Amino acid sequence: MTALRPVPFRENFWGEGDAGMTTLIEKCGCSVADSEILLEFLIARAEVEQEYAKSLQNLTHRYKPTLEKLHTPSLLTTLEKLLNLTNTLSRAHWQYATKVDEKVVEPLQTFIESTQKRVKKSVEGEFERANKILEKETNGLQKHAREFVGKSRDVWKSVDGIMRAEKTDKLKQEADRAESEYRSALTRLDKAQDDWEDKMCSLQDTIQETEMARIKLYKTILTQATETQCEILSSFAGRVMDGMRKAAVEGVDPIGDCNEFILAYGTGGDRPRRVVFQSAAEMARGGDAGHIKRSPSIKSLSGSMGKSSVPLTPQERRKSVKRILPEARRKSVAEVFGSSNKQQKQGPSMYRSKSSNLLSDTLPADPSTLPPLPPKTQRRELLHALGLSDSSLSNPSTPPSPKSTSRSSSRSNNLHLPAGTIPSFVAPPRGSPRPGIQDTFRCAEERQSKQRKSKSGDNLHTQLV
Repeated sequence: MTALRPVPFRENFWGEGDAGMTTLIEKCGCSVADSEILLEFLIARAEVEQEYAKSLQNLTHRYKPTLEKLHTPSLLTTLEKLLNLTNTLSRAHWQYATKVDEKVVEPLQTFIESTQKRVKKSVEGEFERANKILEKETNGLQKHAREFVGKSRDVWKSVDGIMRAEKTDKLKQEADRAESEYRSALTRLDKAQDDWEDKMCSLQDTIQETEMARIKLYKTILTQATETQCEILSSFAGRVMDGMRKAAVEGVDPIGDCNEFILAYGTGGDRPRRVVFQSAAEMARGGDAGHIKRSPSIKSLSGSMGKSSVPLTPQERRKSVKRILPEARRKSVAEVFGSSNKQQKQGPSMYRSKSSNLLSDTLPADPSTLPPLPPKTQRRELLHALGLSDSSLSNPSTPPSPKSTSRSSSRSNNLHLPAGTIPSFVAPPRGSPRPGIQDTFRCAEERQSKQRKSKSGDNLHTQLV
């Protein structure tokens, strides 16, 4: 396939005077201005990329120290990834700006200074010199033409008038010499005209070649700029953007953040304690009448073991109770019974008392409102942990075994309680000797008898009414 050739300037830029070359010289000036505008744009583009890269780097350096203040783990991890990718993206933009300077700005700037401006200046100089030579020959021709016309007029006058032949011959000789000089000047002018046209053709070709090179350079540098942008920003930055999107979408984890917060800053499963009723005697025995007594706080058994609060199976509940048996030595039977009743109602939770008093402060005075007995197996384990035997409550007349007697000799004596009655322990004042178990049981019997009398009195009053 034959390549297309451009229409030459030498065939289309002539005319009267200097019309053609003047237009081409103006075109050279416009081309230089176009190149300078493109150069200014590319320089500004590179500066924008550099400023953007600096801004991204400053953003990364400014916010990296503040990441230590974050309290959300997944947000911390995500922002670290985003800042690292932002720093990588800034390097990509800086690299693109450097490539634009090296492969685009510098070649165009060199072409403007060494080619366009030089060609324009050279064309203007050659055109001016060629015009001066042609003008000189034109002026010489006009001078010889005027002399030839003057000498010819003198000869015509001598022929028409009365003049000697010698003078007439002399005028003819001068006219012939003027004609010869005129012809020589015309020949020189023709040659100068040919030289001028050749010079103009050469200058026109130079201008056209420069214009073709300029436009090809535009195409080359713009292609190079876009290819560099695709190479560095599109592919490289595209991967960075994918990483940013993935980090933003998959990085933030609300469930994981909540779990990590619980593991790192969890304060336990204790519930706030409730204020309980105290009789005047109990508050007086406590030594501080204005003291408000609170019930033991509620804590999840599973939370106490360092696990998430989930319902416990019966086997796990028994294991949890066995685990806290050593603490039961510092508590009363009724307290543990109350905690067992609470476990049956509220699931995996227990009472934990922080006071040194016995559990009589937390039990109601009315035996009918006492909590039900726990399972037999659990009751036996708790009594064994307290140094008591199950037979001491169920069969008070049966003497205890030597082993159990040795454990409870300092705590109990002969027990005489109705079947199914749970003793209510009363805490003695501080500093006073601890009462025996019989005295404690006697107090419980007295309260029960008073309650029976009050009930019988109420029944009698009802009958009378």
